[in-house]
Amino acid sequence: MAGMGIRFRLGDSAAERIADVADQIQEWEVEELAAAGRPATWPECPDHRNSHPLAPRVDGGRPVWCCPSSGRTIAGLGALG
Repeated sequence: MAGMGIRFRLGDSAAERIADVADQIQEWEVEELAAAGRPATWPECPDHRNSHPLAPRVDGGRPVWCCPSSGRTIAGLGALG
């Protein structure tokens, strides 16, 4: 994607910066999936299939994927199977 870049705030913790970058990459991927006519739920929430993607967050000082509906932590960022 031309003209796209990564941004983060230097004052944030490393975990917050990682979650912020993951959020940006997820936005790009969801846009690409939708443009290709594919389901745009990446990564898909295992608790609510065909409903919504997971959301990157910081939980206990760790960057994680969580369910945006329940708030339940699913996996660390980089640890999805």
